[in-house]
Amino acid sequence: MLRPSVLTRFFSLLAAPALANQERALARTLTPRVIAARAGLTFAELAALSPLGKHAEGRLRVINGLYPAGEPVAGQAHEIVE
Repeated sequence: MLRPSVLTRFFSLLAAPALANQERALARTLTPRVIAARAGLTFAELAALSPLGKHAEGRLRVINGLYPAGEPVAGQAHEIVE
């Protein structure tokens, strides 16, 4: 059985107010996109341009099924996040 404090917190999250217009303007939507890799492209380069933040390189490798090692192959389709 859940403790009353857990239930109170859960229901307070449900009742949280909607984003204010100023908050909505600051929010960013992450968009997946498929690109064709060019020769010499690395996940480190893609990570530097990605909004994924910390561990972006590893996350991009996971998304593309190349974790823990591997680099994009020229002409092959790869998913990125913008």
